[in-house]
Amino acid sequence: MISERIKVAIAAAKRRGRKFGVQLRSKAWQRRVSALGRAALSKAALERAEAYRAHIEWAFRQPGLDGGPISYRAAADWLNERNIESPTGSRWLGQQLARMARRLGLHHPPGYLKNEAVLARVRAIWKRHPDCTAKQVVASLGLEHPLGIQRAWVHLKKVRMACARRSPAQKLVGWNVDRWTATRIRIGEILKRHPEFIGRQVIEELGPEYSVRLKWVWYVMRQYRRASARHSPKRRQIGRRRPRP
Repeated sequence: MISERIKVAIAAAKRRGRKFGVQLRSKAWQRRVSALGRAALSKAALERAEAYRAHIEWAFRQPGLDGGPISYRAAADWLNERNIESPTGSRWLGQQLARMARRLGLHHPPGYLKNEAVLARVRAIWKRHPDCTAKQVVASLGLEHPLGIQRAWVHLKKVRMACARRSPAQKLVGWNVDRWTATRIRIGEILKRHPEFIGRQVIEELGPEYSVRLKWVWYVMRQYRRASARHSPKRRQIGRRRPRP
């Protein structure tokens, strides 16, 4: 009963605006105490992690899938098979092992990349090499971030489709979306600024990062100019009407 009455009295005092405990101190003092508390917790967590450093490093040295780096989940399974308890006294989990590795400063590449990370890496490779293929994307990622051909192709197609949706030249002509999509769009942008350019001038404007043949550039230029000269459906309908007498 005493405890309940004290709680009710404190709650009533708080509603009237009265402060208790840490709230009576200044904001700077509260921030300093919070920083000290976080530093103490981080130090204790680092000490616990240091006790498991040898086990974690051993688990990371185990072979992964297809000779690549082992995933955090597989490394955790190795520790569980050896009956090594985690700091909480339970089984190891992949996320827990990843947190402890970051705390210890151990650089271990993930055995499996999430779709968001894969898309970002594929987009970066595509920006450097717009005509790259799925095999070239896999080779660029290397063994540190292994990726299958099918998964690389799916994300590469997403990047190309996003580029095609943003391009007025692509919407005008309706080219197929493939490894040459970025090059066609670039040629369309050049012709929009310089409609008088010939094939060799377009190749010079493209730069050395675009390795294309002259005959292919002529073909793309012809497609773009035909689409640019094409009338809209409304204009064609007006043109078919007979003039009034």
